[in-house]
Amino acid sequence: MWRKKRNKTDMADIAYQKDAKFTSLKFFINKFPCMLLQEEEEDKHSALDALENQFLIYQIAQLPDLVQNEESTDKQWTRDFQCDFDEPALCGFTQDTRDDLEFLHHSGLTPTEGTGPHGDHTSGFGHYMYLEATGATFGSTARLISPRFNGSSGDDDDEGTNGVKVTFWVHKNGQEMGNLRCFLMNATTDTSTATTNTTTTMQQILEVPGVLGTEWVKRNVTIPRPSTDFHIVFEATCGASAASDIAIDDVTVNDDVIPEPAPIEEFNCTFEAAGLCVFSQDGTDQFNLVKYHAAENPNPFAMNRDHTFSNGTGQYLSVDAYSRFGWGWRRTPSRHSAGQVARLVSPMLAPVNEGEDPACLLFWYHMHGGDGVGQIRVYVKNESSEELGDPQWLLGGERGNVWRAAEIRIEQLLKFQIIFEFTAGNLENIAIDDVSLSRYECPGEHPVAIEPSVDCDFGEAEICYYTHDPTANFNWEWTNRATDSSFTGPAQDHTRGDELGFYVHIDSVYQRPGSKSRLISPLINAPQRSSCLEFWFHMYGSHIGQLNVYFKYNDSALPDKPAWSLSGNQGNTWHRASSLITDMTRDFNVVFEGVLGLYYRTDIAIDDVQYFPNSPCPMYPTEEPIPTTLPAGLLSDLSCSFEDDSCNFTQATDDIMDWRRVRANYLQEDINGYYYRSMTINRFPNWNRLKGPSGDHTSQTPDGWFMAFWYRGSWDRPRLMWNDRTRVLSPLLSGSNQPRCLTFFMYKDGYTNDFLNVYIKEYGETREIDPNWAYFWRTNKKWWKIRVDIPASQRPLNIIFEAVVPAPSSRYRQYMMYIIDDVTVESGICPRSNGIPGTCDFEEDSCGYSGKWTRISGETPSRFTGPSGDHSFGNASGHYMYYETSQPVRPSQYGDLFSPRMHLYGKQCVRFYYHAGGNDTRRLEVYLREPAQYTTYPKLTLLKTIEGKQKNTWMPVNADIDISGDFNIVFRAYAGRGYQGDIAIDDIIILPHPCIDLVTETSCDFELGPDACGFTNSAKNEVHWDWYDAIYGKGFPLISKSVATNSFMYVALSQSSVKRQPSELYSGHLTVSPTTGDLCVSIEYVIEGTSEQTIVMFVEEKDGTRRKVGSLTDKNMTEWKMYTSSLLQSHSLKPFIVYQVVVSIQSTNNAAVIAIDNFVVSSAACNSLGSLNGRSQTRSSRSSNRSGMAAGIIILILIIVAVLAVLLFIYRSRIRSIVHRCSQSVTEMNYKRHDVAFVNEDKKEAVEIPTIITQELDAPEPSVVDG
Repeated sequence: MWRKKRNKTDMADIAYQKDAKFTSLKFFINKFPCMLLQEEEEDKHSALDALENQFLIYQIAQLPDLVQNEESTDKQWTRDFQCDFDEPALCGFTQDTRDDLEFLHHSGLTPTEGTGPHGDHTSGFGHYMYLEATGATFGSTARLISPRFNGSSGDDDDEGTNGVKVTFWVHKNGQEMGNLRCFLMNATTDTSTATTNTTTTMQQILEVPGVLGTEWVKRNVTIPRPSTDFHIVFEATCGASAASDIAIDDVTVNDDVIPEPAPIEEFNCTFEAAGLCVFSQDGTDQFNLVKYHAAENPNPFAMNRDHTFSNGTGQYLSVDAYSRFGWGWRRTPSRHSAGQVARLVSPMLAPVNEGEDPACLLFWYHMHGGDGVGQIRVYVKNESSEELGDPQWLLGGERGNVWRAAEIRIEQLLKFQIIFEFTAGNLENIAIDDVSLSRYECPGEHPVAIEPSVDCDFGEAEICYYTHDPTANFNWEWTNRATDSSFTGPAQDHTRGDELGFYVHIDSVYQRPGSKSRLISPLINAPQRSSCLEFWFHMYGSHIGQLNVYFKYNDSALPDKPAWSLSGNQGNTWHRASSLITDMTRDFNVVFEGVLGLYYRTDIAIDDVQYFPNSPCPMYPTEEPIPTTLPAGLLSDLSCSFEDDSCNFTQATDDIMDWRRVRANYLQEDINGYYYRSMTINRFPNWNRLKGPSGDHTSQTPDGWFMAFWYRGSWDRPRLMWNDRTRVLSPLLSGSNQPRCLTFFMYKDGYTNDFLNVYIKEYGETREIDPNWAYFWRTNKKWWKIRVDIPASQRPLNIIFEAVVPAPSSRYRQYMMYIIDDVTVESGICPRSNGIPGTCDFEEDSCGYSGKWTRISGETPSRFTGPSGDHSFGNASGHYMYYETSQPVRPSQYGDLFSPRMHLYGKQCVRFYYHAGGNDTRRLEVYLREPAQYTTYPKLTLLKTIEGKQKNTWMPVNADIDISGDFNIVFRAYAGRGYQGDIAIDDIIILPHPCIDLVTETSCDFELGPDACGFTNSAKNEVHWDWYDAIYGKGFPLISKSVATNSFMYVALSQSSVKRQPSELYSGHLTVSPTTGDLCVSIEYVIEGTSEQTIVMFVEEKDGTRRKVGSLTDKNMTEWKMYTSSLLQSHSLKPFIVYQVVVSIQSTNNAAVIAIDNFVVSSAACNSLGSLNGRSQTRSSRSSNRSGMAAGIIILILIIVAVLAVLLFIYRSRIRSIVHRCSQSVTEMNYKRHDVAFVNEDKKEAVEIPTIITQELDAPEPSVVDG
């Protein structure tokens, strides 16, 4: 029996089981649920009959509308078509039978939470069409085909209209949205095939990508009216998420007028008149630009004057100001979010005909905002293109609070439009002004040259009729702004110093190292007398090759030797150069030859060439001066947690994108999206590799703030280029005579790895090519503490954090994240750290070390083994790592301790302390672990082995490594026979130089010169130390001949009216051994002169830190004295510190000669060498002692000669005796051999005895002559 309680869906299924003519019962039941079957009906057939009767009544009532809808289905529309989808006939729209899915006719909410509209666009209660993404396959499509529209050939009433405008409202809200595209499809004569030929006859006219938000958004497009009948097709593509429903409503198709293209010469806009000049806002973007009077823009980052009049009353176009919203999102007052775009569209412009000069677009822009400015892209779109294509010009990020210029060279043979696209950032101002288009003078106000000239600023395309040498490997390039490669080439020309100036340069794109390019000047008349060539050059980059200048006659080959030449990196600035021309007797050319270096940082540029005929070269400085006026408000130290603000950190203006100060929870939401958790479980499990920290480092909470740069590139987002860089700068710090320590916490993650760099840049100086600190790998999803030493500097400085964009992964994804937090700068050297991961004292954490070892403080759990405290502090409060050998560990089992991954090159030194004092200690091995290259397993290289029980104390170890890339250090501890075998490690440090290069003790008598001992003059010396060579013996510098000894070092000071800088002599590098109790430095010295002179001794560490050792003052000396002083006990040099001893003459203005000799650094006590605390000890009779020593040596030589004579006599006597005995033996042997012959003769065998032996032995004995 048929049950009474039957729901709507079941009834619809029953209706579909009947004849096809009742298929519209489904709509009937859904729209009128009150007409369902009554509860008392019993069987299936009676239920269907009752339902059919009710539906017939409904059909009769709705007959006028059905007839009208039927007519609308077959009608060919001309204009003024409107459809709100509230009627079941859908205004003649039909489903495509060749697609994957169907558009659903719906009202109200869609079934899936978090996507779809709340109601239709028309009234909020009507119907719309939408694609349901739940259960659909990613990338599948649904197409909806409009009724047939008349083309221009079938319309007699379209005079004055030449286009068709399609307008509709779209709703796209959710996650991982697909695209909605609109197509034009030619209509066939057979209307039944309209749904079967879509894929071969469609032409895309509009695309709506991405997420549009929770509101309905209007889109429209105007197309030329087709010549034949046509359909409009809407195609929706399913996104990757179930929450990606796409809906459309209120479609209209109307006649429109497409204006004729405007002439290029009339394109000029200052935005001072009403409206937008010739521009219009794009109806398909997400927000509009706003025109402001400069003084009335409420944005705090806005420019307060326009570019046209340079005052507050002038107007410009601007991206509207953004305000804070919620806990991290930044939105405009009209609820537009960061990342949305606005487009400004020019009218259709006339083409640049073949043979005409290229057109030039010139505009001025302002991009300022601090926490994250968006982007400007400029497109040139011709009439035949459906897509915008690649931008002709783009720029993003902070560019300073100034107007900057840009221009674009346009060569379009078809009609085209210029489209400005603005991408919103955070709280920012992006503005444009004075947009003009012309056919000449693209680089600014440069007149076109009509005559060749050697004088050239390269401001126009003819480059003064310089020519390229066809025999060279490649040509010089004419350009403005910066070159394409980073860290090489100028940022602007020399003439103007801005983005409109031009110059010529060479780069390495598609060229081999050593390739040459030659630029030849126009012909120059022969000079009457000496002349001058002057030019400006720019040679910046670590791989710079060579720039040569030749003078050659027009009919001659290039000379063998250039008249001027320079190679190598000359810094990031323009330099002046000049060359005198003396021997050119005929007309000649100047040839500029650029030679490429090894790699891509090899750009060479020249500008502003000037020839001075019959005149010498003018004289003026070649270097651009360093700023002398320092800004106010310098900081002596820095402490920034980013909790309250950005601490005056600023964005660089010469990079691509920006760092941003954000909250941890905002970063999580932006990277992973609303449905991140379900997506990682069901679709993309690898996405959990880029989830960011759960909180900042300061507060360890999701609401904490930090400074971050992140990027999640995918198929629907533009990709950054490999090696693109983004930089954030600290506030300016004051100079300091003492070194300082930079400390910060780093979090780094991504699918692929690249560098996080730290630069220390002095004010007014160019940033160095190589960073002061760099790290390549991820941080394993945790915060790492980094310390970087800041050398002493008299000038103010900035700290620059730079993130480098990695190459895409194998899936062409660019997922990267760089975060810094808790940045501090404090006085003093960084404690026990050089900023290299792997250096660790284990006091705060394990520094990324991992394995079967344990971090502990105090004693180990087992008795009679392990240390009682760490090495860093020497007590139970300090921490260290150890390997426990108690059960269940078996004998000979081992445990590895892996350092974090490091990325270094060259020879390094690994230093650490170990403790292995237990009776059962087995072995400790230290390995260098490098990634596998040709095998499955990584390469292990044994560095050190420590066998058996050692002293019950911490012991130091040095291990040299030579690496080229990625590596780990592995400590492997083996368990012994019992539990008393614990092995501990502490105070690991990676030094950027070999261990064996440094010594703890040294001495130098200067007999072989200062170089043999590593002594060098300071580069700042006005008066240098000289070496007296005693073997050469000429030019003895001292007055008193009584002090004449062997070689020594001296300084000869003359009378001076100006106070001189100290004359300083540096020893070679030394280090401090952990086992050294003290070190003593001593020198012998003589000071001649009537005025007192002072010798001061310092120890100077590698970072520039100086400590005074002691000083002495004397005059009118006639004999050598010795000076000694302690190095360690008084001056706190720590183990492994690298230092030099500096001997400094703090002289007066009077004449004097100061000499030193016999420099010694020894672990012997100072009182065994001389007097302590600076007391002088007279060293008399130095010359006589040395004379006595020489006499002693002569006597010793005579004794040795006598002994040798005696030994020679004994030897010769023994030789005579041996020869005599040999003679007798031979005689006896001859007798015996004759006997043997006789016996053999009895045996009838003849044996011949050689006679040569007896002849040799019977030879007369040689005589011996005494020597």
